[in-house]
Amino acid sequence: MDAPRVGWAVAGLFVAAILVYECIKHGIPAVIAAVIFLAVPWVPWWPLRLPWVPLAAVVVYTFEPFHWPPFYTAGLAWLTGIAAVRVVHGARVMRPTRS
Repeated sequence: MDAPRVGWAVAGLFVAAILVYECIKHGIPAVIAAVIFLAVPWVPWWPLRLPWVPLAAVVVYTFEPFHWPPFYTAGLAWLTGIAAVRVVHGARVMRPTRS
């Protein structure tokens, strides 16, 4: 296993731990958002595998005055899914496919 995959595995486990905590803390709506957004990176459209959108969602939720936990858990789940895809497939997921 190469270094980037190990890094993504460690980051994914860390974000997954926070995700589980938030789902337990906030209940069913957070769990539903997490389950839906864990599947997003597995869609074969490569922009959904870039970490910037879910990372921005997590940062915006952290600093904005609104409070809706499913938004935060969706971002965490999306980041966890991206980490899982990168551990399984490696760097191949970063390049767009040519038609």
